[in-house]
Amino acid sequence: MKSRGDVIDFADQRGAELVKAWNKQCMQCERINWRTIAKHVVNTPCSRFWVSEERAAIVIGMMLKGITVVHSTSTKQEMFDEIYRRFLQERSKHPKASITSIIVKVVNSPAPKFYLTPHTAYVYIQAYRKKIFEMRKRRLRHLF
Repeated sequence: MKSRGDVIDFADQRGAELVKAWNKQCMQCERINWRTIAKHVVNTPCSRFWVSEERAAIVIGMMLKGITVVHSTSTKQEMFDEIYRRFLQERSKHPKASITSIIVKVVNSPAPKFYLTPHTAYVYIQAYRKKIFEMRKRRLRHLF
């Protein structure tokens, strides 16, 4: 289980996709209201499910055993329900494939949305932008 302060492997990729979706939404708006834009951003399709294969395997394993998994947010529950649905679909197509290989395939397939709350997406976007800004600032210092 992820604990507070852990860094996930795909945080930069997720941040880049969120910023791209954010910028696209901003270009379509006459007035920029971060809450409205964030609501649109979280419902934008993205390249994968933003959960590790390990965590997905744990949750899907529990779901296969009939154990009810309680998640901290409804969006997280919705994401795992979608992963589980796709897992069962893939498993019926490829019954001899390992559970792990199916989960890896499902988690890395395009997701219909980010499965984040608008506020969380905004926080991730700001953190990613700050990180990029700091990296650029460090590069500029080396030039002078």
